[in-house]
Amino acid sequence: MARKRVLVVCGTGIATSTVVAHKIGEFLKQRGIDVEIRQAKVMEMGPQLADIDLVVAITLMPRAIDKPVVNGMPFITGVNLPATLEEIAKHLST
Repeated sequence: MARKRVLVVCGTGIATSTVVAHKIGEFLKQRGIDVEIRQAKVMEMGPQLADIDLVVAITLMPRAIDKPVVNGMPFITGVNLPATLEEIAKHLST
């Protein structure tokens, strides 16, 4: 399977996205999914979308994009986190 690319976006592209990116990376590594994870501010993500397979958003998206988006709030709240991780893996396994 080819390497997949995930873009984790939050308000500042620093603290929250770093924690989420780490959790996603560890989970996907255990699943044997080769992934490159990038982080960005939601307002500056446009140019980075060209080769992205999936966006994990920890904030409201300001506009529709042509990439699949997974709601990343469960990484903050803990609510439905296992299901969210499975959803991410499903998107990247196709």
